[in-house]
Amino acid sequence: LDCDWEFPENDEEAARLVELVATYRQRLPQTLLTMAVNAGEWYAKWFDHAKLLPLFDFLNVMTYDFHGPWGDHAGHNAPLLATSGDPDGQRMNCAASMAWWNTAKGFPKEKLLLGLPCYGRSFPVSEWHTKPEGEWKRPYVGYTTALQLEKEGWTRVRDESARVPYLRKDGERELISFEDEISAGEKGSWARTNGYRGIFFWEITQDLIGGDHKIVVAARKGFLP
Repeated sequence: LDCDWEFPENDEEAARLVELVATYRQRLPQTLLTMAVNAGEWYAKWFDHAKLLPLFDFLNVMTYDFHGPWGDHAGHNAPLLATSGDPDGQRMNCAASMAWWNTAKGFPKEKLLLGLPCYGRSFPVSEWHTKPEGEWKRPYVGYTTALQLEKEGWTRVRDESARVPYLRKDGERELISFEDEISAGEKGSWARTNGYRGIFFWEITQDLIGGDHKIVVAARKGFLP
């Protein structure tokens, strides 16, 4: 049973969430109980972590959407590590978010799963970490769409600091941050070596090619070599 409350925004809602989950646990004592949670402190501050900890079997930490149309500058969708040059890079990355849930909020690593996106984010910019301006042609880019763009002449570039790829094309004022099989495999390996419970994905229709879920398979191989 996955409890999806996105997200408590005050003390009253935080208390009601605890009441709801406690009811689940009481009435379904043998059921695997999970919840998707945000990657950072913005909404997570309203979770009553101490009361929720004994109730959940594990949490799915949504370590993606670190940047998008809501932000004031362009950045990677799901960087594994801190991105060089990003003013928010030290805290808006997968490693920092997982560590925050573990150390700041006290959830043991065996109760935390790393989230991987099967999609990316596009920004109307020529350089990373600058302010988007103009038309947002494709703010949401599935993995299969990214591969098609590559066939149409876009170039895949790897940001070695963030450990994720992006697409760019000469003459186009657009950069596309996305997940590929290399970065997915590396994230799976990172989650394993750092002692986290597992990995999960959003969402698996976006990496289906020839009957295989490319991002899922690559990450699984990294986590279970």
